Amino acid sequence: MKITTTKKLDLTFKAIIQSLAKLQKEIDSSQLEEIIKVLVSAHSSDRKVFVYGFGRSLLIGKAFSMRLMHLGFKSHVIGEVITPAVNAEDVFIVISRTLSNKAIPPAINIAKNCKARIVVITSKDSPTLKKADNLLVVPDLKSNAVRTPSANTPLGTLFEISTMVLLDCAVAELMHRMGITEEEMEARHANVE
Repeated sequence: MKITTTKKLDLTFKAIIQSLAKLQKEIDSSQLEEIIKVLVSAHSSDRKVFVYGFGRSLLIGKAFSMRLMHLGFKSHVIGEVITPAVNAEDVFIVISRTLSNKAIPPAINIAKNCKARIVVITSKDSPTLKKADNLLVVPDLKSNAVRTPSANTPLGTLFEISTMVLLDCAVAELMHRMGITEEEMEARHANVE
């Protein structure tokens, strides 16, 4: 039995699928490669990885942090009450489409003063980027020629979906490079919830 969908749902699916196809063509894979190398190095040297962001970008960061934990990383989310101190050579990942939140530059400065590696994932150019050791620029698909009204993918939807997809691809690549199986990840999965 075929489920009928609304016209709006069909338009939104189409916009997201078009955007992901465009993302695959436009993303600078060398930037993602450098971030993967930073993460592999952090894991092999037993360094911590922190994620930082706001709103839905933070939720994407938390999902990535969880997968890093499943891979055996010492992974943390800034702002949680059990988050430890950032130290030298730790990795500090900022996820923000616009980098416009006023709390971001001071947080990056603190992490930089601690001599952490700074990774910024964004769609916008900003003076904040000068402080990044590594950068992943997610193409601003909303302003590109994806032919759909913005109401179908409001606010930062395309950035958030694109970032989630890219970070999940990074997880698969990390599994491969580090020789980690899904069974090993499953063994680290929460068993009391």
